[in-house]
Amino acid sequence: APASEAWYAAHATLKKVDGEPQLQAHTNPLYIGNPKPDAQSRAALAARWEAEINYYKSANLPFANDAERRQFFSQAEQALQVLRAVL
Repeated sequence: APASEAWYAAHATLKKVDGEPQLQAHTNPLYIGNPKPDAQSRAALAARWEAEINYYKSANLPFANDAERRQFFSQAEQALQVLRAVL
């Protein structure tokens, strides 16, 4: 059992076989415990997300139709609002 709250992940490296590439694998990290949001990190992530949205708005991305374009940017803006929300 984990000793404290932290991020945990498993990593495995297989025994190297001559003439074959080295094989490795890992799991996605999992937080064990009760994470507390870091306001500064969250603000930085929100700023980066907003910059990404602005980039894609100016990139003239091809969408199948205007409804898909609206849905894409609507969902991106919703995610930005969640990032900006005070927890």
